[in-house]
Amino acid sequence: MEGASITLVRCDEEIVQLWDAPTAAPGWPNAPSTDSVQVPASSDVVFRAPIAADRGESEASTEPDCLDRAAVGSWLGNFVEKVVAAEPELTELDRQAGDGDFGTNMLAALDHVDITGVRDTFTLPTAFRTISDAYLGHAGSTSGALLGIWFREFYRAAEKGLTVANLAAAARQGLDTIAELGNARTGDKTMIDAIAPAVEALERAVADGSDLAAGLSAAADAAGRGAESTTDLVAKRGRASYVGDAARGVIDPGALVISWFFAEATGPTAS
Repeated sequence: MEGASITLVRCDEEIVQLWDAPTAAPGWPNAPSTDSVQVPASSDVVFRAPIAADRGESEASTEPDCLDRAAVGSWLGNFVEKVVAAEPELTELDRQAGDGDFGTNMLAALDHVDITGVRDTFTLPTAFRTISDAYLGHAGSTSGALLGIWFREFYRAAEKGLTVANLAAAARQGLDTIAELGNARTGDKTMIDAIAPAVEALERAVADGSDLAAGLSAAADAAGRGAESTTDLVAKRGRASYVGDAARGVIDPGALVISWFFAEATGPTAS
């Protein structure tokens, strides 16, 4: 994905030495430090991006075949726990084909999510919005920002009722926005390789009149296959694009996380 970031780090001599230490991550320039700007040892500035935490009963949707509060709580709670537990795996994948920070960025974001709230007490839209806020405010990477946008679309859909049609529309809007902002498309070895086939599967389910469970199952299968397809691709976007063939043979971690998102959706039942 295309993007840019600026990182400010409060350093002492030990941190500088660690910063300059050798690394096997192919996307890391490993240039030795030169001049540094000294900053005060402490600051009055406190930064904490707000995280949605609205609690209470969600208004019941009048739409038939619609995910209820318990189903969404199970789906998203399981997803967050899976990604957090997989931080070492995601970091290792990104170390092989990028700059090695994908897993730690996922953890930096999702560590701010109240999983108990997501499972049990947040309103249905807030369950999605709190994850969106965590990614947008704390991930510190292009992938984090794009995942924040992805979850924001589902938060909006949840306000109308999570039918297969509304889920398909949310996924389509998320895909289109991510593709535009990241200037990426299918085959570029990004999360889009998992998102696009899942969107197509959901839209086919709507066109065919399939029920919610069938639509989510088809989307999970398609996302899984899409993520696996990135193993044989050479990246054209993101840090992985800097290393060429070194990224071949490594599944894209962003696509893998998207496949987990859809896979965890197949467990809940509709109301």
